[in-house]
Amino acid sequence: MTTVGILQINPHTFWKRGGGEIHATKYLELLKNHGIQAERFNFNNPTKYDILHFFGANVQLAEWGKYAMKEGIKVVGTPILFPTNNTLKYKAFLKLDQYLPFPTTLRIRKEILCHTDHLIANTHAEKQYLSDAYGIAKSHISVLGTGVDQASFEADPKQEDLPEVIRQSGPYVLMVGRVTPLKGQLTVLRKLSETSIPLVLCGPPDLYEQGYIQEIREWVRKKPGQFFWIEGLPPDSAALKALYRFAQCHLLFSDTDVAPLVNMEAAAFGTLVVSKPHITVTEILGSYGRYVTETNLVSGLESVLGLKQSERTAEVSRLRAHVQSTFTWEKIVENTVHIYHSLDV
Repeated sequence: MTTVGILQINPHTFWKRGGGEIHATKYLELLKNHGIQAERFNFNNPTKYDILHFFGANVQLAEWGKYAMKEGIKVVGTPILFPTNNTLKYKAFLKLDQYLPFPTTLRIRKEILCHTDHLIANTHAEKQYLSDAYGIAKSHISVLGTGVDQASFEADPKQEDLPEVIRQSGPYVLMVGRVTPLKGQLTVLRKLSETSIPLVLCGPPDLYEQGYIQEIREWVRKKPGQFFWIEGLPPDSAALKALYRFAQCHLLFSDTDVAPLVNMEAAAFGTLVVSKPHITVTEILGSYGRYVTETNLVSGLESVLGLKQSERTAEVSRLRAHVQSTFTWEKIVENTVHIYHSLDV
């Protein structure tokens, strides 16, 4: 039986669950369904594995792929990196980097990516970025996406599972995710403060951004009947599923994203998805999502709130079918197993 060590280290989320942690957890849960023995990487017995599969590309992962390959262990990486069209700066910095007497973060990241047998990107945009910025051969990279549990499409959240204060708020817009400047919650609060649209934030605070968090709390305090903040719910909780299900839409307003899990979750539980039009988001959602910028945020949300029920039902149905056809963890892990087998372990 093939044995896989799942390695995931993210110092920014040591105490809180984020996208990288969810990736790793889903592989641990589902690989056994394909005859693969998977466990969290044991640093005390690193040579026991046939495959090392790491998630992320931070400096704490440096050297592990290099030494695993020296031991004859196959290395697969899911780097989860924010793609950009502007890769010239990376090429320039890496060119300059070779003349420096110390390793930079960028050089270490390239070495992490190069010391692998195969990389898994979440989108074609990320694959292009990995190839252009770091010189990784495209044949060395597969695109599998991020997902949601198949069971989420069969769930039936109940309105009584909503937090009581939300049940009394009326139709609301939902934002799920870590409360941090990257996610843009503060901009949304400021914009919606000029309207009567209720907004529900659900996610833990970024402890490294105290000024941002304080301003968020101040807006929630000033607008108690309009703005709400639920500081995180267990991912399988009935309350979180209900928040998704009964929202008018889920709003993702972050400055950049790899391949947002919250979009897949919202679709699976039956709500519309509204996002900034980043290249990764538009690649995944296409015409099934709605897109807003700072300029048309309010009018875009008002359009969603004004939908007839028949229009909403039809739009949700198309979106759910699109996500379910490709973006489930079950499909993603199954396709990863094909990659494992192709490595001739």
